Amino acid sequence: MLARAHSMEELPALVALSWHFAKQASKHCEAIGREAFRRSTELSPKAVSQLSWSLASCRIQDSLLIHDVALSIEFHAARFEARDLATVTWAVATLLVSAKSRSWRKIQLQARKKINCCSTRDLSMMTWAFSKCKQVDKSVFDAAIGLLADMAPQFRPQGLTNLCWAFVTTRFTTGVEETTKEILRRGISEFSPQAISILAWCSATALQSSPLVMRAFPLLEQAGQNRIREFSAQGLSNMSWAFSSATMLSAPFAGKLGEQVLKRVGEFALQEASNTCWAFAASQRAEATIFIALSNRLQRLLQMSGKETERAELEVRAFAWAFNTASFHDNKLESCIKTRLLRIGQVVDQSMPMQPPLREAGLDRPAGPAILLDLSDRLVVRKPCGWETHKADRPIDFKAAPALSDFLSTYQTSPIFQDKNHQFGMMHRLDVPNSGLVLAARSYAAYYDLILQMNLGKVRRHYIALCHGWLPRSYCEITAPLLWDQANAAPSRICQYGKPARSFLEVLSYLVDGQQGVTYTLVEITIQTGRRHQIRSHLAFMGHPLVGDAKYASAATFQRDLLHRNFLHRFLISFLDNESQPVEVLDALPRDLQHALASLEAKDNESARGMHCWLDQFKKS
Repeated sequence: MLARAHSMEELPALVALSWHFAKQASKHCEAIGREAFRRSTELSPKAVSQLSWSLASCRIQDSLLIHDVALSIEFHAARFEARDLATVTWAVATLLVSAKSRSWRKIQLQARKKINCCSTRDLSMMTWAFSKCKQVDKSVFDAAIGLLADMAPQFRPQGLTNLCWAFVTTRFTTGVEETTKEILRRGISEFSPQAISILAWCSATALQSSPLVMRAFPLLEQAGQNRIREFSAQGLSNMSWAFSSATMLSAPFAGKLGEQVLKRVGEFALQEASNTCWAFAASQRAEATIFIALSNRLQRLLQMSGKETERAELEVRAFAWAFNTASFHDNKLESCIKTRLLRIGQVVDQSMPMQPPLREAGLDRPAGPAILLDLSDRLVVRKPCGWETHKADRPIDFKAAPALSDFLSTYQTSPIFQDKNHQFGMMHRLDVPNSGLVLAARSYAAYYDLILQMNLGKVRRHYIALCHGWLPRSYCEITAPLLWDQANAAPSRICQYGKPARSFLEVLSYLVDGQQGVTYTLVEITIQTGRRHQIRSHLAFMGHPLVGDAKYASAATFQRDLLHRNFLHRFLISFLDNESQPVEVLDALPRDLQHALASLEAKDNESARGMHCWLDQFKKS
């Protein structure tokens, strides 16, 4: 049949055949596409639309053929009717044509012109496609919302799902709320299991910007329980992740999800298994059998042959974090994960040339950082107050505090210290107003080794903090989820659907300012998780904000504080070296914090002993 298609004189026959093969996901569709676009000047706009749909449905990867598709779409852009324009927009997004290309720009221009001629199906496809390519066209989005308000019953479930996904991924809050209202109005009995799982993902992702979506979870849970056997492995993963992220995973629903995960675990891809494992660990809703099954699946996936890339890094890190959080230990799995991550690091090390040290003025000032431990592939550096850890989120023209990553690039030749994608080698961060020890990798292999150690809880970080008031000694642990909105850089806040965050406290000493009568607590803190501003927000949540914290203490408290920098210092880091031997590094309080502490009096003998005992450890080191 394919040979006959090549000899056909009639292009419509080729188009029809491509449509037929696309429906069957046949490999012949690509060959037909090459033949048809070889004669692209003879194709009508509708034929281009249908061929583009066929090739996109088959997820072709031939870059030359994709280029031919884009050129043909560009040529016919002004002649497409609204329906065909929606189809080619979907096809271009599915084929991952660059959003900067001329074909995309012409599609965008025609979409604005023909927006009023679009049906509900057309607009849902266009909105999905623009979001897929991170192109937020307000005129298209506003038109979709207007059509949703006027013709809501005419939207099919899949179209409504596409709209919801598009609005959530582009943070188009008005659209999220309007689609949620329509979903709540009509219910989700007509939605497919795939659509239900996508809506669950959308609801969990949009909670921060649109709390209205919380009302969708009871509907989604009911549908999930009733149709649990119909979900694919990806659907089960989406449902588990969404309900756990929103802290809405009830015990009965977790039980049903767990049963299906055990039955279908052999179908899970790496990301699906990783998300599911994270969900059950974060919600603390799983039996050991779930983690054993997922552990076995992960080991099989990691042992499959294939090119070592960084694509699997996040998934295996999530597995390690989940197993550590769930207190599930599997030495065989840990060895398997470590082998995979080290291979990824070694591949990157071999592909990255050594970089010459940067020479920037002002980085080696007397009050600057200092390297306290320098091993062959990892080091520990002291970060002073007033320095940022790295410049990953800094605009090019932003005049900020000096960066620790610049300091290391000044003296080291490792390319990782100039690599934003790997956090410039930094294993964790410290806020600018804080001080203390930072662990850094000098090679990519060390970076992935330390990443694994951190996710397994083998890197310990100890902090000394001075907070306001007398913190009760019974406060040994703070478990409160944290949410940080990166879009507006607001303070982190305790939130039901935030990320899990856990801090451990040990009260060392109660102190008093003799002149003003203000009370303080000296407390040692360790953290199991490393959320942004975790210690600062947890202490403020307990009613005992950090001394010198302008962001989390009240303005009045900050104005009369002992000092105008955070009294928070990371004084101890411990980890394993490249031979799995334990290493521990200590760093005494900086002078300004020593002076502030010396100006206070111990409340009683027990407090005096606690403070002096803590200070004495630095005399021994």
